[in-house]
Amino acid sequence: MICHRLKRGTGSSSRIVKGYDLDGRDVNYTVGVLVQANYGALETLRIGGVPVGQILVREGRAHEGSDDGG
Repeated sequence: MICHRLKRGTGSSSRIVKGYDLDGRDVNYTVGVLVQANYGALETLRIGGVPVGQILVREGRAHEGSDDGG
């Protein structure tokens, strides 16, 4: 599996967040995510609109097509 030729695979995480129920009482909610990362080329990686992949390649910090992510 690949993800912009960087660290790839399946990952999960969860957090407990404080909130309120419909009656306004304090309640804790568990929010969870599962990420399946298997897509993309490094030069198309953008984070918050910033072309991070292009910057990494230009600075020699990552190499497109490498099997070890850099």
